[in-house]
Amino acid sequence: GKTGTKGIKDTTTSSMAEQFGLKPLHPRLFEPKSKELRALFEDIQEQLEDGGMLHERVVHGVVHRACISGADLSTWLIDHHICETKIQSLGVGSALLRAGYLTSLSDVRKNVFRVEKEAIYSLRARLDHLRPKRWWLARHKSEEPTEPHRLSNFD
Repeated sequence: GKTGTKGIKDTTTSSMAEQFGLKPLHPRLFEPKSKELRALFEDIQEQLEDGGMLHERVVHGVVHRACISGADLSTWLIDHHICETKIQSLGVGSALLRAGYLTSLSDVRKNVFRVEKEAIYSLRARLDHLRPKRWWLARHKSEEPTEPHRLSNFD
């Protein structure tokens, strides 16, 4: 599989990262609307889907597609050389959460990314589904729903 991310160049230095011998992360990865964070999310999403790491979860009777634990996402970020430590993956996961690319399905601390098996996150629908479409194409094109749907007794 491929490693790295689309369009992200590590052009910055950080005295703290250098002090501990870590590769510094691009500072724009922590800006919610940055193209670097968006490119990272698209790459993560594509590779997690292709690798079969995303699973469905039912939380409070709602089916959420494309879910991953905080621990698994952290490990993936390290294995793919995006982060070198769990601390760095915590920062990247928090940035993805703040930007709305991840949604916490846990009952506690929804706005805090946690690197734990119990912390489950749902990935936002593929970005190409979220781009504006002409109304007549959207109306006539049948697509599989990308939003979670509620289970009922009739399913």
